[in-house]
Amino acid sequence: MTIEQQPAGPPESRGSAEELSRREVQQWRELRAQRLAQMRPESWADYRARYLIPTISFLAVVAVIVIGGVTTPGFLSQTNMLSIIRIAALTGIMGLGMTFITMSGSFFSLSSAQTGALCSIAFAAMITWGWGWPAALIVTLLIAAAVGAIQGAFVAAGANPVVITIAAAAAIIGVPAILTDSRAIIIDTTEAHVIGRSTGFGVPIQTWTFIALMVIAQFVLVRTRFGRAVTLAGANRDAAKAAGLPIARIEVWTFTLASITAGIAGIFVAAQSNRGLITNLEASTLEVIAAVLIGGTAIQGGEGSMIRTAFGAMFIVAINSLLVLRGYSPAIRTLVEGLAVVAGVSLFWLARGGAKR
Repeated sequence: MTIEQQPAGPPESRGSAEELSRREVQQWRELRAQRLAQMRPESWADYRARYLIPTISFLAVVAVIVIGGVTTPGFLSQTNMLSIIRIAALTGIMGLGMTFITMSGSFFSLSSAQTGALCSIAFAAMITWGWGWPAALIVTLLIAAAVGAIQGAFVAAGANPVVITIAAAAAIIGVPAILTDSRAIIIDTTEAHVIGRSTGFGVPIQTWTFIALMVIAQFVLVRTRFGRAVTLAGANRDAAKAAGLPIARIEVWTFTLASITAGIAGIFVAAQSNRGLITNLEASTLEVIAAVLIGGTAIQGGEGSMIRTAFGAMFIVAINSLLVLRGYSPAIRTLVEGLAVVAGVSLFWLARGGAKR
């Protein structure tokens, strides 16, 4: 009997002890012990390979929060904390899609911010046309998927992903800029507030969406054939090709997923601010890339996780918030982001034993 076939809880919770055999109870207990044993590292090398990088990412987030709370008045206020988790959710959502691209060995998409802005404009326009938010949401995500699939197709054909996405960024933002004359499309109804401003248990809907998407994306990455193919393609492209993996299809899908997550972020921004604008999510691409790398995803591909990206997003947004409250300029904040990426990539390279290679 496989793990997947086992019940989620102990047999005792499903019936009285009289109705269950001692053998079944013992079998469940042994299975639970096996799962716990599999989680325990067998050596320092095993711990380093499985847990060191996530531990560093988590401690970095904790360190920023502690330092901010001790040194900066207002950092731990409810208003600032809600702002951090809302912005981190948007960065994290975009980071989930970016993680698929990086894991597959295609580095990054440099058109994420522009895709998000395009989708914010498209969503706002559809709402002003009288479309309900469900229809506007679906059509906008279809537009995002098409934009990503086109870029993925070019990369699959052999084009450089950096060059393609830079060109795509210019085209993606250029079209709506011409159509709108670079003016904002204002949503003059409350139709989209259910997406942009609602909360659950006091937590913004953006955060709940991010958590749900992170769980789904992590499951896809580690438990599905597609996720394993993405990892192998990034770890060893030649071996992946020799194994018959559909590399071209992987490229198309990863860029499609990245565009969809950017589209979701754009929709949230439009719904929250009641406007679609070409400057929405401006400069977010650097923050998203920083979140992916600081989270510990290997820049060459083949290693990483969605949970790590979540920690990276929290770190980037928290440190940005700290710098804003302390009055630092945007230039200083960008410099700190860049230094954090360099430090994170270098540290994780050493944590993987890079110095020995």
